[in-house]
Amino acid sequence: MTARIKTTRLLFIIINICMLLNCRAQGVIGSGISDETLQPEYFIDDLPVYNLGAIPGYMTNSRYYYIKDIDNHHDDIVGVWKWQDRNDFFEFTVEEFEMETYYEDTTEYHDRLYGKYKYVVNNNIISEVSQIESWPSMKLIFFYESPTEYKVMIKDIVSDTHKVGQFIFTSPTTATMVLRNSEGVKINYGNGQDFALPTNLVLTKID
Repeated sequence: MTARIKTTRLLFIIINICMLLNCRAQGVIGSGISDETLQPEYFIDDLPVYNLGAIPGYMTNSRYYYIKDIDNHHDDIVGVWKWQDRNDFFEFTVEEFEMETYYEDTTEYHDRLYGKYKYVVNNNIISEVSQIESWPSMKLIFFYESPTEYKVMIKDIVSDTHKVGQFIFTSPTTATMVLRNSEGVKINYGNGQDFALPTNLVLTKID
């Protein structure tokens, strides 16, 4: 396994731990269930299907499940989002990958959101990811928190570093996205350059 994949996997695990702790503090998002054992919405053959926000640790079998976008919340964020200030703009495209697994031998499935982006300053391209990739090569990933909020992790290909943050809807076609360093995490990676992407954005859905 390459060092880059190891770093990406570690960051992914860290974000999911943070999500898990946050969800446990607030309860199971959108489920209305407070019992220790979370019941599936339905089954595909014998595979239990749960809605977005379900916590695997509350399931009967935390190694055999499908967390699915049953209510189509992902449709709200899928598409093209843009921030622009004169000749500067940051644009990203989000797509849904259904029933995705992270490893060949796993039976843990998720509907996930990945993206690509482009950052332009004074008509010059500063950083661009032209292809949407899934795990483990993704450069942009969103995690459902609630119908109006997602956690986000983005990799800047200029500095070869990551930031995490929140994407929050302010209307069906507008949102804010604020990025920060992972709290309490110190990883020796990157190439010494500064993080090149904007970190505080007001976005409009354009497609």
